[in-house]
Amino acid sequence: MTGHSCSHDLRHTGNHLAADMDVPTKNLMARRGHDKERAAPRYQHRSARGDRIIADGLDALVRAKLGNQADPRRHSG
Repeated sequence: MTGHSCSHDLRHTGNHLAADMDVPTKNLMARRGHDKERAAPRYQHRSARGDRIIADGLDALVRAKLGNQADPRRHSG
């Protein structure tokens, strides 16, 4: 691995982690030195944290709609 590859990999990883912190795209762009939004998705990968945020958000919506009834995932019997 060359020095360039290593520093690029570290930069990419750092930017990916920053993108996973729900930071506004404009802030991420400034951090990366980008002036065009088309480069932003390059660092916005799927992550377990993102999946958990979505699942928790959907769960909260369902619970609110059900009026905070018992956990709908539990079955009696």
